[in-house]
Amino acid sequence: MNLGPLLVVLLTWAIATQATPAPKGACLVCHKLRTPELYESWLGSSHARHNVTCLDCHEAAPDEPDAYEHGGAWVSLLVTPQDCAGCHLPESSQYQASKHAFAAVDPKRAGDWGDPAECKNCHGSPGLLDPSTPTRLASGAWPDRGAGRMNPDGSLGSCSACHVDHAFDTRRARGVKTCIDCHSRGHLPHHPGSGSAGPELPANEQRTCIQCHGSLGHGGAPRAGR
Repeated sequence: MNLGPLLVVLLTWAIATQATPAPKGACLVCHKLRTPELYESWLGSSHARHNVTCLDCHEAAPDEPDAYEHGGAWVSLLVTPQDCAGCHLPESSQYQASKHAFAAVDPKRAGDWGDPAECKNCHGSPGLLDPSTPTRLASGAWPDRGAGRMNPDGSLGSCSACHVDHAFDTRRARGVKTCIDCHSRGHLPHHPGSGSAGPELPANEQRTCIQCHGSLGHGGAPRAGR
């Protein structure tokens, strides 16, 4: 009995029905090779320890204005506070009601703000979309991680303004340097002495910003008592 044709049929069937990596797993495999720095940043995060992967944050519905097809899935480069609210609802709600979220650059007041292109990394900006690009984002709008970014889904801001993309390190978000990155850029420094934007603190004061300004959680109280 010639088993050759039967073996060919069985082999063809096995190849055709072989399970291919699900997009969720395929993201990690591909980005480990293509963007190892992002993969390593994610790998050391709490998200990785809780099996939160690329699609859990970046997956989008096909009809979303910033959605595009990528690697067999619909995704968006923008991860908004509304996306984060799927797991972090209290934190996202606090943020949406905060001064940070309403720090957006108003293009009609460009003279007040300065050049929006230079301000957007702290304040955010509107006009993120461009349907003609492969990622649906305007080339001049990225990176835009401003605390008051105007997102297509109606939410304001970017959690990564403080938490840093992919690592989302809570310790770094509480650090003084993270606050200073925005709050000393082009503005009067806070708390250095008389005439500054904030009260003078003793020279040996080792207090962090969040110790005084964190009374509203992710709202970030703009003024704080001592």
